[in-house]
Amino acid sequence: MANEILNILIKFLGINCSMVNCYQYPSDLHALFFVIFLPMVTMIFFVFVVIDTFIKNMLGGQSHAGFKLLFSVVIFMFIVLQGYFTFFAALGTFYIGAVLIGAALFFIFRHFGSGPGRGGEEAGGGRGQGMLPSIGGYVGKRIGGKLSGVERNTEMEVNQYLNLIDGNVAAMENAKRNKDFNAVGELYRSIIELKTGATREIENLENLKRVGGFDARLVDRKIHDYREKLRSLTEKAARIQRGT
Repeated sequence: MANEILNILIKFLGINCSMVNCYQYPSDLHALFFVIFLPMVTMIFFVFVVIDTFIKNMLGGQSHAGFKLLFSVVIFMFIVLQGYFTFFAALGTFYIGAVLIGAALFFIFRHFGSGPGRGGEEAGGGRGQGMLPSIGGYVGKRIGGKLSGVERNTEMEVNQYLNLIDGNVAAMENAKRNKDFNAVGELYRSIIELKTGATREIENLENLKRVGGFDARLVDRKIHDYREKLRSLTEKAARIQRGT
């Protein structure tokens, strides 16, 4: 009976026994566990966690059971129909070691890969984000942001603010040369207002590019460059204002 079930599942899942050696185990029950059950549980867990976090980030932090189930089934069937389940089954005898390595990576990501607080308490609402949620969160945020154009539009907003500030700084220099000190003061106040807007948009962009709790400035140089340019322009404007 167990042998019949094993053969049916091997055929259904498209397992290539020349790669997996399905019948190397001492009994059919052992084969069912190591070739079918353990790889299946591992694959379902991986797909479920990544898809769940992906959906939450696509929907702004909200979960959707229907989408989650739909995407999970689609990914599961894709893996089976393309014959990729053989890869999971081939690792059947190594899952204990994989679990230990995964636990170590989970510990590292939980305690060292989250936000400013220990264990991600500040960034993750009191919980470490973990390795798989970090991957799913990153993919969800980046793909969601790219598809909606939010990230691109935010970068455009930042550049517009910086260009306006740059133009006002140049106007301040001209006004100072012409001894139009009233214009210098008005332009400086305008720059301060523009700085507030630019800072807000840079923070929005930083949140969009945040990767599983890591500071976005570590993985995207643009954030650093935007902040430096804003600081340089506002300091230059302040020097012109003080010189009047």
